[in-house]
Amino acid sequence: TEGVDEATPPAILASQEAGAALWQSAARLLPDRQYRALWLRYGEDLSVAEVAGRMETTPVQVRVSLHRARLRLMDVWKDREDWKPLGSGRGA
Repeated sequence: TEGVDEATPPAILASQEAGAALWQSAARLLPDRQYRALWLRYGEDLSVAEVAGRMETTPVQVRVSLHRARLRLMDVWKDREDWKPLGSGRGA
């Protein structure tokens, strides 16, 4: 395999740093409701139904918040050199 092995400590650290940067960016850019939905869904790995329960709202509202949050972050991050949308990795 060429490049850095994805399981090496430097690769893991780089991935963690990129993830931390994304969460920090999300916290700055998103309204509280969207950030909370995003964090609960992806940071805490909860289902949409579980997020809705925690936020005392409907699953539809959670999906709308997640959609809007992802669109906002994609709009901001799309011009970054180090950002690639899902599915655009090697061999794509």
